[in-house]
Amino acid sequence: MHIMIITQQWAPEFGIPQLRGAWFVQSLMTAGHTVDVITAPPHYPTGKLLSDDPAVQAGAVAIGENGERVWRSHFRPHTASIPSRMVDQLVVALSSIRAALKARAVHQPDVILASAPPLPSAFTAWTVARILHVPFIVDVRDAWPDLSRYVAIADSVLLGKTTLRGTIRQPAINLGAQIFDRMLRSANGLITTNERHTCELQRRYRKPVITISNIELENASTAAEPVSTDAVSPTSVTSPNPSKPLTRPLRVLYAGTVGRAQGIENLVRAAAITQHAGHPIELTVAGNGAHLKVAKAVAKKLGVPVEFLGRVDSSTVRERYSWADVVMVHLRPWEPLQFTMPSKTFEVISTGKYVVGVVQGAAAELIEHAGAGSVVPPGDPQALADEFQRLANTPEELTKNACGADWVRSKKAAQHSAQRLITFFDRLTHS
Repeated sequence: MHIMIITQQWAPEFGIPQLRGAWFVQSLMTAGHTVDVITAPPHYPTGKLLSDDPAVQAGAVAIGENGERVWRSHFRPHTASIPSRMVDQLVVALSSIRAALKARAVHQPDVILASAPPLPSAFTAWTVARILHVPFIVDVRDAWPDLSRYVAIADSVLLGKTTLRGTIRQPAINLGAQIFDRMLRSANGLITTNERHTCELQRRYRKPVITISNIELENASTAAEPVSTDAVSPTSVTSPNPSKPLTRPLRVLYAGTVGRAQGIENLVRAAAITQHAGHPIELTVAGNGAHLKVAKAVAKKLGVPVEFLGRVDSSTVRERYSWADVVMVHLRPWEPLQFTMPSKTFEVISTGKYVVGVVQGAAAELIEHAGAGSVVPPGDPQALADEFQRLANTPEELTKNACGADWVRSKKAAQHSAQRLITFFDRLTHS
């Protein structure tokens, strides 16, 4: 079987979409199949070209890290704004159709797999599948199209007013979500990252859906060095008598995307409340995203010291995991996010550190089932501050997740995801 993967993000970029794509390639090629990848030149997340390597430039064709043949489309440099990113995604989507047809001249695909978001990847896959008369599958990594009604107004809510830009771009985002919904209805099959989302899409679209958890991304091969998720020893945090409160500040780490859906300003507010209640706290935010400036502005306004590291390499992340008492998984209280499994969830559980999940739905169930820490309702900084104070007063609780890495390994071993993926592809190509 020959599979064509259409995605807008690929190595040498580094991130969850790229790691997930690498895992798909590894699983398919290990089973004896061949893979073509249609993707853009590396420009995530900055919007600017990240490499001058001729093998990754627009129009290039090269062999990837796992033996796949990679065909590069064109792209348009963009900023962090939604309209700018939408234009780039449209350019990539349209030029990817041309790249896919060139790839087809070399090897006709039996099935096409689209990775979304970005949403236009599904449109490219749908178009190419119709031209080539082959089935297509969409790997739905987030709760789209439902998130469309939240993302465009996130900035306006934070500003306390409706902006002209937000009013203008909301219809465009809604239209894109409607088109994406049509693509999902047209797909021959869907893939999700958690069972709750799988059940919802099966109910909604009445078609084959399979769950491939991001737990499979442990040790995935990619051009960039993956973050090690080996367990680290729980930080020594207690005073001589473990029933006494911490004798130093509680160390809290958030490592991940600082975007609209994460709402990290809620975490900053909780840190301020904790500090003002007389419980010292040291908060570090490692990551970049559309709302990094917003989070910094809230920290400055509230006068709470937060260390913003920006985007950092894997060695720095490992050092910060060792430093932290508490690691965060954090999302906004948006209803569709109950179907989302934040990409860092398995990684932070496997650190062996206490996990505080400001999440609902699938992610909350996972943290509780793993016994990795505690869950706080999203969008409630006072509740999160209360949890920080509880942990500072009962530091023996912070060793709760000491066996997190063992739990992740045992869970991963029970998945048999690669075999289920191959069976899923075989079923759809022969139906």
